[in-house]
Amino acid sequence: MVNKKLANLATEWALVNAECANEFLTCINLCRRTNKRKLLVALNRRQVDRKLFIALSRERDTEARIILNEYWEDLIEENENLRYSIKSKEAFRFLSKVYKYNQFERRDGAMASVVKVGDAVIRNEDEVNRLIMDSLKKVQVDERSSMYSGPLPFPYLPDLNPEELECVFRKLWPGKAITTDCIGDNIFGKECRERVIRVLRDLWSGINLRNFHFLTRLIPLNKKFPDIPTPDQIRPIIVSSPLVKILESRLRSKLQKFLRDHVHRSQVGFTEGMDIYVNIWRALRRILELNCLFLDFKSAYNTVLHNLLYEKLERVLDEGEIALLKAIFSRLRITLGKEHFQPNIGVPQGSVISPSLFNIYAASLLEGLEQDGMGSR
Repeated sequence: MVNKKLANLATEWALVNAECANEFLTCINLCRRTNKRKLLVALNRRQVDRKLFIALSRERDTEARIILNEYWEDLIEENENLRYSIKSKEAFRFLSKVYKYNQFERRDGAMASVVKVGDAVIRNEDEVNRLIMDSLKKVQVDERSSMYSGPLPFPYLPDLNPEELECVFRKLWPGKAITTDCIGDNIFGKECRERVIRVLRDLWSGINLRNFHFLTRLIPLNKKFPDIPTPDQIRPIIVSSPLVKILESRLRSKLQKFLRDHVHRSQVGFTEGMDIYVNIWRALRRILELNCLFLDFKSAYNTVLHNLLYEKLERVLDEGEIALLKAIFSRLRITLGKEHFQPNIGVPQGSVISPSLFNIYAASLLEGLEQDGMGSR
């Protein structure tokens, strides 16, 4: 796993010793080169409490159901006592773990470490990674497109004032996964916000960013859990550097404003003041009133055509802002173990602006469906 402690220490040191974005990135690069062998650390094996196993083994003549009931009753009673003590945080952590994951038939977030090809079950880690990446490449790489023959230059955009930078960081939070570029998620912490705003004010002024900042990590989630998935039955969550999240967040306020004021009325997901329950309520009403046709977009985010996306964004962003997005996308590389490739189709699942980009990309489809429906009446 990524050495988060090292990344956070490097980020703190860089913020203290830098006065501008270029100096900050120089410090980060120095830390990364100096500690290259420490960027990844081994996971500690989880210690499992075996109280229940011991009770079941010791009291073989007692019905298992009785032992299980007594075990959980004792745990819950103990936890209730903790809730009203100085260890209340530990008690709520227990509640979160137990009551979130007690539905064993379905567990969101299960990673795909085994895949099925025909009747064969593949368990070798390198082979599993290769099969998953090959499947994703079929969707996210168009061999006919030469849009990104190399990294595109970053545009020169004016510095942001403190209020604008505060808006950029307002919805970026620590506690997220990071990459191996040695930038920690503590850069999003409120305690260092003032310093970050002062140092990174000129981040968008055409700085030549190193390509390792754009190496993303693929987290393949099993969409068929608890069953074993095929290589194409994974949800590809892309973990990008905190630096990439900061870069693209400059565009978020404009994208959100467009969604709020101009996007098709059915596109309420990921729009300020709206959520999925709006569409659930709409769907229930429509089902009761008339027949409905449901369309399922398979690999929707992964199949966005970049040239068409940039064309649609001309209504929303100015030329320099689109150039910023192009520069980011021309550098992104997806990695999983020893495997890697550069996508030229799709928007990353896990990006802070991908939902907005997809909503804008899909708006014309919804407008067309509405017009065709009205015309057929």
